Amino acid sequence: METDSVAYIKNAISRFHKSEAGAVTVDWVVLTSAIVGLGIAVMLVISSGTTEFAETINSDLENDVYDAVKAATEQN
Repeated sequence: METDSVAYIKNAISRFHKSEAGAVTVDWVVLTSAIVGLGIAVMLVISSGTTEFAETINSDLENDVYDAVKAATEQN
């Protein structure tokens, strides 16, 4: 004859084995990691283009400032 504590432990293990609550957690972890991975991939693709664009803008602004200073000094 089993004692009450042994029966309780067997019942708890049986309920744990049948429970699917952890599967939802695993699904959310996988989904969240996929979204984070896609976000990082998009960031890497976009960052190279934005860096090149920013360098072009910087170069254009430097040239405009240089031209403005040169024009101002020639007038004096």
